[in-house]
Amino acid sequence: MNNQSRINLTGKTPLTCKILLLGGTGTGKSTIINMMANYFLSGTLENPKVVIPTKYFKVTENDFVRNNSEAKIADVTRSQTTSCCNYEFKHPGNSFYDFIFIDTPGMSDTNGIDQDDKNIEEIVNAAINVGSLTAIVIIASGTEARVTPTIMNTIIRLRNSLPDEIVYNNLLLILTKCTKSSACFSEDAFANEIAKPKQIFYMDNQVFCTDPQIWLNDEDEYSIVQHQWNKSFKTFDNLLKMITEMNATSTKAFTEMRDLRNKIKSEIATISQTTTNIQQIQDKLEAAYIALQKTGDKKNSFSNYTTTETITITVPVETSIINTVCTTHQRSGIICHKDCGLEFTGNSGTTNFNGCYCMGSDNKCTECGCDTYSHFHTNVEMKTETKTINKVINKVLEDVKAQYDMADADHKRISNDANQFQQAFAKLQAKADDNYNKIRQLCSDLSKICSRFNFVDELNANIKNMKLDAKTLKNLDLRDKAESEIRKLEAYIDGLSRQG
Repeated sequence: MNNQSRINLTGKTPLTCKILLLGGTGTGKSTIINMMANYFLSGTLENPKVVIPTKYFKVTENDFVRNNSEAKIADVTRSQTTSCCNYEFKHPGNSFYDFIFIDTPGMSDTNGIDQDDKNIEEIVNAAINVGSLTAIVIIASGTEARVTPTIMNTIIRLRNSLPDEIVYNNLLLILTKCTKSSACFSEDAFANEIAKPKQIFYMDNQVFCTDPQIWLNDEDEYSIVQHQWNKSFKTFDNLLKMITEMNATSTKAFTEMRDLRNKIKSEIATISQTTTNIQQIQDKLEAAYIALQKTGDKKNSFSNYTTTETITITVPVETSIINTVCTTHQRSGIICHKDCGLEFTGNSGTTNFNGCYCMGSDNKCTECGCDTYSHFHTNVEMKTETKTINKVINKVLEDVKAQYDMADADHKRISNDANQFQQAFAKLQAKADDNYNKIRQLCSDLSKICSRFNFVDELNANIKNMKLDAKTLKNLDLRDKAESEIRKLEAYIDGLSRQG
């Protein structure tokens, strides 16, 4: 097939189309890329261009050789592509058109789920790095009559990685190993699980999967292979025409999805750590309560080291009146003449008080019996008060008091520790509640970007680990609360998944 028979792209404005190729292991993605190389580089059946080695063909285009990116060629159960790689071609009929095909590792690799997770991460990073995508082409085997577990695994993982705006606007499907009439692939199941593609293409080309000696030396076989070759070129004509008519979409949503997924799992990991911390604090809190009881009992056992004694004391109290008192009997509380009317004399030792009402004819006080020289004026009266005091009974009990003081100090210290543990416990509970709220919000944000995101499958392993963590809680109330929160989260993400 010569270049002139290919699609006629007449545009003069430079256009770069970036196409992400996705598919399960063994679907023929590498064969399609080799056919693309022949389409763009004018390869022929007798002189094929090979960019990805196969069992029967070595690489001929060294500019496209990828170091350490291909697995064992003969092993069809493993992805032949182990890392993402770009193949850039200019259209042979119009150099204004550049086509960048991004080959990606195949899904459902026999290396297991861990390898699939690594492959998905490779794919997402590759999409982010190119900045925009004109199309996403999913390649699937058209010979699969039903949605097998392998296909379903591929679909689920792709569905959880493709933003709505790209899936609904830029998705194409190539069914390999079949023609349009022989395909038995469930297109309806594909549309329900991922999205309805803008167009489906069919390609039955086994050139790079068979020994060329079989058909090079057999006219009938050669005719069949040549027909497949030419038909593949025509399919590429239609594919490229469709791609050039599509608008490129930013891959920013890939970044947002990746960040949200990482944040969700980070919050779940935080909950797991918080659960462990809650149990540790609970253990310390219970130990503190036990120690508090013991120090309280010990403190009470030493509390009788004192006896109570009542005493009466005399204290001076200022008043608003002037009284006549005696220097000898004032401290006994005796007032010789209350509210005395004599001119104020604050000093004793004079005869001024001969005229005081309290003095008798012999100049002796009728209240205290002392002479006038002993009296003076004051506004202070002596009052008696009764007080109760604790008194150490004897020397032996002084040692008991020391033990009481020590027990009391221990009790206060442990009580303070218990309060701090209680505060830390409350903060951890609040933190766990906040983490659950954040997870729900992050899941909601992610579902807005990818409405078909299956949170149940995505978070299945994480939820199982959370349940195991909850079972480590010894306190029944705490365990019930943790398990209740997990059930609420399960119900929430199940609802989001069903909406998709």
